[in-house]
Amino acid sequence: MDEGRLYEVLDYILNEATSRELDVIRGALERRADGGSGKGPMGVDLGKMAQESADSVKRSLDLSKGQMGDMVKGMVTDLIRKSAPELDDEQVQELLDEWVPDRSVRRGNRKESPSSPLPPDALLAMIKQFISYSTGTMSASEQMSLTRDIPGWKERYWQAFPPVIRKLLSMFLKGTIDGSTFWKGISVELGLEGG
Repeated sequence: MDEGRLYEVLDYILNEATSRELDVIRGALERRADGGSGKGPMGVDLGKMAQESADSVKRSLDLSKGQMGDMVKGMVTDLIRKSAPELDDEQVQELLDEWVPDRSVRRGNRKESPSSPLPPDALLAMIKQFISYSTGTMSASEQMSLTRDIPGWKERYWQAFPPVIRKLLSMFLKGTIDGSTFWKGISVELGLEGG
């Protein structure tokens, strides 16, 4: 599974899944651990046993969503540290805040984000142009064309980028994250496969 999908799944489990959906997920994980056969020896319904076990575990551990959130944040922190060991604690925390947002910024089951009204593919093209200009790899003709067609394009692009993308761009252009980490973050933020 690519990291973009993994973060989407973790985000859903952490911030949107109902208690019933969490029970179903637990049951599915237990069935998978048992080989996914459904019925076991002598016709025992492993699915039912897994559900009962999940209910029992839920009652005995009484894991709140907050505690589950802490577990997922720990897993994501480990992933970030393995992918980008050069980042300091503050940078890891910034990425963690972006990729596993605090549930307090949500309303109901919908993510509340100050996202751009622009479609992801348009934002991606703008990001590539912004990086090309900022790193000095943009051709003079493309610079002239952009300046002619969109006066003040650099500032207008920056204002059109959602805060997460601005933060990722700043970190990348300052050299605090590498290209791979940057593009993975952009891919996750834009909801794109690959990136």
